[in-house]
Amino acid sequence: MVVPTSHQLKTRRGIAISPQYIIYAVVGSCILCLTFLADYFYTESLDSHPTLRVEAGGAGALRGFKEEEMKAVIKKEWGKPIKRPQNWQTWGSYDVHKELKCEKHAANQNKPLPDMDYWNFVRDKYKEVVNSEAKFYDPILPTDGYTMTNGEKQPYYAKKSPGKGRGLFASRDIKKGELVHDGRASDIVMTADEWRNMIFALPQKMACDLSEWSWTQRKKIGGPYKIFTAFNISILMNGSNKPNTSEYISPMRRLCFIFFWFSCM
Repeated sequence: MVVPTSHQLKTRRGIAISPQYIIYAVVGSCILCLTFLADYFYTESLDSHPTLRVEAGGAGALRGFKEEEMKAVIKKEWGKPIKRPQNWQTWGSYDVHKELKCEKHAANQNKPLPDMDYWNFVRDKYKEVVNSEAKFYDPILPTDGYTMTNGEKQPYYAKKSPGKGRGLFASRDIKKGELVHDGRASDIVMTADEWRNMIFALPQKMACDLSEWSWTQRKKIGGPYKIFTAFNISILMNGSNKPNTSEYISPMRRLCFIFFWFSCM
């Protein structure tokens, strides 16, 4: 019988396992579990505080319009109200894009930037048909962005680019690794039915915008898919096949990955 030394153990198959690797595996697994638990409870805490989202008065408040005057302005700039078809409960983004003829609106590079009347109207409709208790409090107006969870404003602003349409432009030099967007403080999350209710509560061009500015993802690992969007200029951020930004990974999660990598060596 061979007695293993203090520096290695042997399994029944005779594979040598260093105690150091066992320690790495245990510590890495513990950190991994704690990290995911922290992410889970932090996400739940954000979801239970709708006041993290933003508001600046009711529709038409900025220009002092009466309700009928506001409806006339919205209709002129953003299209007629949409009538719900019989099968509206089954509609997805493809159906919205096709049936509402969004191609023309999407291709129009001269469409205006969303102003305060636009965002107020959208937010009022959200409170009307999705969540009547939603609160939108933020010292930063949606035409300028939003307050990130670190208390800072994003280093960009919205404007139209000749021949390119609406977009975001850097307001100052941006350092490598700097946080430029924080969806936890900006995202609006809806179920599929809530999203459809929003679509059919908006005029045609706004509905096309919402469809274009929505995406699906899970809020937590293994959870159901939800529909995400935002009610501020951050939604004008485009994707790219060669992006110059990447997902932010917290120092704790980076440390977790390092331990987990060592444990697998």
